Amino acid sequence: MAGVTRPLFERYPKLLAAAPIVEIGAFPTPVAPLKSLGAAWGVDLWVKRDDVTGEDFGGNKVRKLEFLLADAKARAERIWAYAVTGSNWAVAVAHYGKRFGIPVDLLLFKRPLNPYLKKNLELARGLARSSKVTRSVATIPFHGLVQLVSNLRTYVMPPGGSSALSTLGYINAGLELAAQVKSGELPRPDVVVVALGTGGTLAGVHAGLRLAELNAEVIGVRVADRIISNATFTARIARRATALLARRSGDASAAIAVRARDLRIVHEFIGKGYGIATPAGDEAARELEEREGLKAESTYTAKALAAVKAMAPEFRGKRVLFWLTCNSRPIEGLVVRHS
Repeated sequence: MAGVTRPLFERYPKLLAAAPIVEIGAFPTPVAPLKSLGAAWGVDLWVKRDDVTGEDFGGNKVRKLEFLLADAKARAERIWAYAVTGSNWAVAVAHYGKRFGIPVDLLLFKRPLNPYLKKNLELARGLARSSKVTRSVATIPFHGLVQLVSNLRTYVMPPGGSSALSTLGYINAGLELAAQVKSGELPRPDVVVVALGTGGTLAGVHAGLRLAELNAEVIGVRVADRIISNATFTARIARRATALLARRSGDASAAIAVRARDLRIVHEFIGKGYGIATPAGDEAARELEEREGLKAESTYTAKALAAVKAMAPEFRGKRVLFWLTCNSRPIEGLVVRHS
């Protein structure tokens, strides 16, 4: 692990021994201006390309899994994870778990599937050691308890990969962005926009930028039910993550107070619910692909991008960074890798 380089470990040298990672990501991820799209919307618009975090499979889950998989390898013989059918989370944990020799068992709960999600579902079920489908989210805590009781060497993944430990991955991302600003790769953004699901990405980016003293407003665009996607829950993750960072690094100054009122969350872009595409999201994704050659998927990033477009009048005179957190790697490559 001596060769591992991340801004987080450079800032907190004692952390790596106390919170090791498995290296599955290629960092830093690129930043670039979205000149054509920004001109069309009247915004000075930039992108942070976390769609290419991993060589095999990208997206925001890679940063989280670097910490979670290292923890799982040290403590368990198998991984149990739950996700919605067709999710990137299910694919990511099944693929990277298999890559590191840890069997993954999935519990999936149903949602409507489009062609993209059907491909993801087939891939996740093919990569996992086993998978079951349930119709009710309410049964998931019971299933998780059963897994722990039946096999104490089971590592139960947190929902969406969001926990205090995994959020260190996005605290690192915030520090990474600040380093890119310092090196001149992009000017300092006034606003950072990220999709908000289970909260770990937003919590980590907010905390990382505060630790780096980079003054930017971080806006979360809610794409999931309020019971998990809310300011109170996200602030709690941020506090717990920075407290963990302080304990394991031996640097008490890393623990910062994050309150719900410190976070700005917009709720108007979720549409009819989680995983259900919206016309505004589809249109924003179409424009992104046509003008910039980048892709956004309908569950998270298209809705967050739709928020950027709708909020363009508010953003006039400001520099906006859109955090692209979906996977853009061709999933066919995973099939070839594991065949």
